[in-house]
Amino acid sequence: MSLNISILNIFLPIVILLYNWRVHRNAVFLSLLLFLIATSNIRHALVMHAKDPFWLAVISNNLTPLWTLIGPCLYLYVRGVLTDRFEWKRKDFLHTIPFWINLIGIIPYLFTSFDYKLELADLIIHKVEDFKNIRVNWLLPQPVNLSIRSVLQIAYALACMVMLVRYRLPQTPHSTNRPAKQRGFVYQWLWCLTLFVFMIAAYYLLIVILYYSNPDMGRRMIFEFEMLYIFGGILTFLPFLILFYPSILYGIPQYRPWKNGKEIPEVSPVTERPAATVELATTDLPKPDADDERSDENDPFQELGARILAIMEEQQPYRQEDFSPEDLARMLEIPKHHLHYCLRNILNTRFVSLRTTYRMNHAKKLLLQSNLRITSMENIGQECGFSSRSAFYKVFKSEIGCSPGEFIEREKKPKEDGSGNPTE
Repeated sequence: MSLNISILNIFLPIVILLYNWRVHRNAVFLSLLLFLIATSNIRHALVMHAKDPFWLAVISNNLTPLWTLIGPCLYLYVRGVLTDRFEWKRKDFLHTIPFWINLIGIIPYLFTSFDYKLELADLIIHKVEDFKNIRVNWLLPQPVNLSIRSVLQIAYALACMVMLVRYRLPQTPHSTNRPAKQRGFVYQWLWCLTLFVFMIAAYYLLIVILYYSNPDMGRRMIFEFEMLYIFGGILTFLPFLILFYPSILYGIPQYRPWKNGKEIPEVSPVTERPAATVELATTDLPKPDADDERSDENDPFQELGARILAIMEEQQPYRQEDFSPEDLARMLEIPKHHLHYCLRNILNTRFVSLRTTYRMNHAKKLLLQSNLRITSMENIGQECGFSSRSAFYKVFKSEIGCSPGEFIEREKKPKEDGSGNPTE
C-alpha cells in the first residue's frame, strides 16, 4: 500500500472529528476507525518498504493493542447510524477485552529499551523471515498475535453485515419516519465501509498466511503477489469518498420530537401552527426545487423544516448576536445533526445563510419604519443581531447590493407607472 496515501488518510479522520463530532457524535467512532486503519496501513507499508528502522521501531508493535479496536469502532459506528443515537452501554466495555489482553501481553516489550526495538525493526527490514521466531506478546504466540486483529475485524464486519441486512427487512420498524433518499444513500455507504474493513482484514490475514507458508520469501512477497498488493493499495482510497459525499456524515436521521436529549411521544406545539405562518416565514428564503431529486414530499423532515421557519419568524432568535446552530437545535429540542440535515436537504440552505436572510428582512423593515433622526444605524444593526455598525453595513451591502442609506432612498423614492407618472 502506498505510504503517502496512508499518511494522508491520517489527516482525514482528524478533519472529520474536528468539524463533525459536535454535530453528529457517531463521527467519533468513524474518525477513530479511519485513524486506526491508516496507522495500521502505515505500519504495513513500513514493513514492506522501510529502509531506515527508526519509524518502524516507533510504530511497529507499540500500537498493536489499539488496532484490535478497529472492529468495535466499526460496529459502534454502524449501530449508532442505524439507530440514530450515540450510545455507549456498560456491556460495550466487552468490546475492549481484546485490547486489554493485547496491552497486558506487550507490557514487557513496551518497557524494553529503544535500542532493542531498533534491532527488531532492523531484523524486519533485512531478514523479516526470522521475525516469526521473536515473541513480542508474552500472552499470545506470534502467529496468533499477528492474525488476531484481522480475525476480529472479519468477525465484527460480519456482525455489521447482519445488522445491515436486518435493518432493511420489511418487518423492521427502522424504515419508517426516515428520509428515504438519505436512508438509501447512507445505507450504501455503511455497506461500502463494512466491506472495506472486511477486505482490509482479509488482505492482512492472507499476508500472515503467506508469511508463514513461505518462510524464505520475506519482503519479496510484494513482488511475488503483486496483484494482491495492488488490491490492498486501492482499498486505501475508499475513506476519501467522504470528501465527495459529505452528507454521509449526517447519518440516517429518524425524525422524532426530542426533549433534553430524550425521545418524547408528544408532538411539539410548534408543529401544529397554521400553514400561513410558515408561508409568511419563507417569503424571501431559499426553497427546495420541486424538480430537485433531493426533495421528497414524504420526507418526515419537511415537518421539522416548517418548525425551523416558524421559530425563526415568531421568536426571532436571529436578533441575538451570538445565535448559533447549537442554540437553534436546543430551541427545537432535537439533535444537531437533524438540524444540519434539514437545513441542507429540506430548506436547501445553510445556517449562516438562513440567519442572514432573516436579519436582512428584519433590517429592511426597521429601516423603512424607523425615524433615523432618533434611531441610529448602529442601533438598527444591533437590533438585527450585528455586533457593530461596520459589520451591519458590510453584510447589508453584500446581500442587498447597496448601503442601508441607499436602500431607504431607493424604497422611499416615488415610483413611476408606465406613462412616467409617479404612483402612490
